[in-house]
Amino acid sequence: MQEIMDAKHLNNHQVEMLSGIHHDTISKLKNQPDKTIQMGVLEKLCNTFQVEPSYFFKEIEIGK
Repeated sequence: MQEIMDAKHLNNHQVEMLSGIHHDTISKLKNQPDKTIQMGVLEKLCNTFQVEPSYFFKEIEIGK
């Protein structure tokens, strides 16, 4: 998440104001990237950053 925030020149407070997501949640998502994300939070992030949900998930190879 830090990558997209940097690209859009946004800090935690700005993301909080734009998305309505509590600053504690934003910090946890940045500091714990493997943390489970609620669908409502994911939707708000996608709307705020104008990206698809897949942006926030690592691509993994299956069967190798």
